[in-house]
Amino acid sequence: MWNRCNKNKPCAVCGKFDWCTYTDDGAHRCMRIVNASKWQLIKVDSAGGNIYRGIGETSRRIGLPTPPALKPKVAWEHLCKKWVNRNKAWELANTLGVVYEGLAALMVGWSEMHKSYTFPMRDENAKIVGVRLRTKDNKKFSIKGSREGCFYPDPKHIEMPHEVFVVEGASDAAAILSIGGYAIGRSSATGCKQIIKSLVQGRRVIIIGDTDEVGMRGANDLASEIFEGCEQLQIVFPSGAKDARDWIRQGASLDEIKLRSKEGDWYAKEEQVSCRSKG
Repeated sequence: MWNRCNKNKPCAVCGKFDWCTYTDDGAHRCMRIVNASKWQLIKVDSAGGNIYRGIGETSRRIGLPTPPALKPKVAWEHLCKKWVNRNKAWELANTLGVVYEGLAALMVGWSEMHKSYTFPMRDENAKIVGVRLRTKDNKKFSIKGSREGCFYPDPKHIEMPHEVFVVEGASDAAAILSIGGYAIGRSSATGCKQIIKSLVQGRRVIIIGDTDEVGMRGANDLASEIFEGCEQLQIVFPSGAKDARDWIRQGASLDEIKLRSKEGDWYAKEEQVSCRSKG
């Protein structure tokens, strides 16, 4: 059975105490680090979790431990509609430096029980499959029973256009929406590949990666996974900023981001190869 990491039991691989899990017999599921040194990578699961054991260790059970079965279905859609809170969304918009409409498009709300802002996570069919919480002191975690999904607008209200930006996190998605673009936010740097692959079929895609090591690797891994189904795919990393939201807060416009993307990594469907710019 998988146990959640916490402050008393942080992840043995990355040292963080959220997102990651472990089993009592020594397996560790890290959501951040791929190919960690001093650990043997057993597998990468469909949600982007990297399952490790110590070098030379084997499970005391047959096969790999599997996550526990999901609890009875949660009425996520009902909860998220109930939690929608215009005043709290305005409050968060001011904190993050995005416009209110960007958060409203993502159906951001507030859970008084959790004392946290709520961000619905959607699957490839736009169904809400879980909720990511963000506290006022910027701690992020998911409500128990959530499945990993992406942050993007309900297509019943905002139809997905031909050109789509893929970013890391809900706040980055809100930032792109704030300047007139359409964004899909990944719930982690390495997750949601299959969901995004399904969503962007036949579209022009611009991936904006975070500029840390995990973010850059995650952006390139995603590009390798999805480019065959895209009409065109480009990767851009923010200039002098850590992520898309920070870049936009520094004044980057949608046109500037598009122009910068043409100078970055791109994947040409017809050639089935990746090309990288110099410098």
